[in-house]
Amino acid sequence: MSIGVVDFFNAGRRHSISVPSMDGALKPNDSLDGADVLCEIAEPDNLVGQNGSVLFSSGRRILKLDVQAQPRVNCVLEFESQVTFLAVNNDQMAVGLEDGEVRFIGGRFNGLSLRRIGDRAVRAPVAACFADDQTLILALGSQRNPASKWRRDLMEGRASGSVWRLDLVSGAATLLCDGMGYPYGVFVGPSGSIYVSESWRHRIVDVATRVPKVIAEDLPFYPARISAGAPGEVLVCGFAPRRQLVEFVLREWQFLQQMLAEMPEHSWIAPALSSGNDYLEPLQAGQVRFHGAVKSWSPSKSYGLLATMDMSGHFLQSFHCRAAGVRHGITSALRLGSQLLVTSKGGSLVLAMPHTTGNKQ
Repeated sequence: MSIGVVDFFNAGRRHSISVPSMDGALKPNDSLDGADVLCEIAEPDNLVGQNGSVLFSSGRRILKLDVQAQPRVNCVLEFESQVTFLAVNNDQMAVGLEDGEVRFIGGRFNGLSLRRIGDRAVRAPVAACFADDQTLILALGSQRNPASKWRRDLMEGRASGSVWRLDLVSGAATLLCDGMGYPYGVFVGPSGSIYVSESWRHRIVDVATRVPKVIAEDLPFYPARISAGAPGEVLVCGFAPRRQLVEFVLREWQFLQQMLAEMPEHSWIAPALSSGNDYLEPLQAGQVRFHGAVKSWSPSKSYGLLATMDMSGHFLQSFHCRAAGVRHGITSALRLGSQLLVTSKGGSLVLAMPHTTGNKQ
């Protein structure tokens, strides 16, 4: 038997299209379906807390959310292009923009604008986190595609992302890690660790050391933003599930190139923030409707997932919205007292739920 044939039947090799199952602490449930709706607004993202207020983005706007008995939303700032990230520290705010700019609002660096970092232009500023009052950890998702073209970046097999440490006083930029597969989230831990969610490689790594340390790998979903949870825990958002059909297409290069060139993006066989809205969407075996309904266990293009992880990479708890739901595309989360606030970018909802719900390991 040839090596190619043996390789075909071995999981984990070049021809394998196996995808890890969601099990243990990641076992599917319906926790997100039961969460309270704080507001319904187009593509919310980037939940952060600043001086007792809750801020998030929606398109070109930064909004303030009043989470009292009757939640209200007020526009705080509006920009010329889409907001791609928010990072806050006391009175300072760093804002990433789709047109390739990092802008600082408030605090000692108010008005500072960056369009180049080190030796390269700011192409897709997708995540950032303040390490201290004068240091920003910045993730550039790609050097080839803007943030809005994340789906193309995945399907083209790009790995041109990078993570930087910026000294805002001196202007020095230190490259922490290069050649990354779309670093989508950044979290600075209490011990100086810098956790980064590397979406296209389905893992979370610590880039604080000279050689990046893998914290969690071979995840069954594409990790998005990560943030502080309960003491000793990290909130990990999953913006889409990994599916065998997508893994197969990524290995069929000739078909993939033809698909990218000839088909509209919403019809690609690729992950999505939402699905089920167009009868022209491609389906994977098992996703076909029965008696007019999509079964909850169907292998859909989109999914809703938020998980908690300890500092060593073990998942502890998870909150899901499965194929039959619409609260998909979870991109950001914020712990607020005993509540977890979550943005469903695919469902255009901001949700709230007790952190005690969900599956636990």
